[in-house]
Amino acid sequence: MRFTLLALFLLLISYSVSAQESQAILSIRRVVAGINADSGYKIKTLDNEDLLDKDSSEASDNGQGLKAFYKAGRLKKLVYSVGLSFAMRTYEYYFDGMNVVFIFEKEADYPERKDGIGLDNSKLIPAFERRFYIENNKIILTKTKGRQRIPESDNQRPLTLLKDLLADIKNK
Repeated sequence: MRFTLLALFLLLISYSVSAQESQAILSIRRVVAGINADSGYKIKTLDNEDLLDKDSSEASDNGQGLKAFYKAGRLKKLVYSVGLSFAMRTYEYYFDGMNVVFIFEKEADYPERKDGIGLDNSKLIPAFERRFYIENNKIILTKTKGRQRIPESDNQRPLTLLKDLLADIKNK
């Protein structure tokens, strides 16, 4: 009897937590859909030269760019793209108020050339997607599809990258 009550109690708690998480995800999806459906943003764009680290000679192989979308003076969305020698990576950041609530990371790879020598930089093939749902500055769900050609060693890379991107957009 005690075991049955304990199991039922644990089941109810897990259902309650799952329902709250589902509501948070639905709320985040509504925010993202609203941002994507809106127009009339003031857009600030930084190109490869604007984003180069002044203390480093390192640059991406195929350039990089950052777009910041503002509405009523508030940052709503950041889109950062970087061209690597083997792929294009894109990071989309969505904001609700002052907090990031969603990150969409994509990678499209350059396929190998038909002759087997090098990569064909004229084509891109979608290879990887990862979505981060964030509530109260904590990741509540991560969804991954596909795989990166060269996986990042840090699964939190999009979050650490965000700090640098915010500094770049603020200082330019």
